[in-house]
Amino acid sequence: MKKTDPFLIGQKYSKALFELGRQHQQEELLLAELSVLAQALVASGLLSLLKAPGGNKVWFHLVEILKGTQKFSNVFIQFCGLLGEMERSYLLPEIQKSYQKICDAHFNVVRGQLLTATDIDSEQIKTMQDIVTQKLGKTVLFEHAHRPDILGGVVAHVGGWTFDDSLKTHLGKLTQQLAN
Repeated sequence: MKKTDPFLIGQKYSKALFELGRQHQQEELLLAELSVLAQALVASGLLSLLKAPGGNKVWFHLVEILKGTQKFSNVFIQFCGLLGEMERSYLLPEIQKSYQKICDAHFNVVRGQLLTATDIDSEQIKTMQDIVTQKLGKTVLFEHAHRPDILGGVVAHVGGWTFDDSLKTHLGKLTQQLAN
């Protein structure tokens, strides 16, 4: 039996789900539902059960629970049922990652990382996102990380672009200039 790459399989399912979401105008709703369930599977340890023999029984029980909550769309519930029938439920986290990338491309969103020496509030992050969004012409969403080693200022990585206005970099350049 030929072994298939889970990433490639996940891409195929995510593309199909995205097209289905477009038909129902639920692309973002499906992304939210995928994210919630994928995170729950990983955090709870259920993902390892889905990979084990008999994991499909666990999956179908979970799908029944999802139906009963009435917090998930019919499109998503049907998709989950299909994953179970195809014995691919363990791929949900891969499908979610791929689906996120498809949505980002479709909605002209680029994700990046914002590093600061101190913690900053959500309003400051939003301001930085707005500045970089204007520069790139795409909606920028930052994940923030506190990095005391940059000493001060900010470093932003988004796509292939890096903006480094950190005190550490400025001091390094000054040291180099003084050495020359």
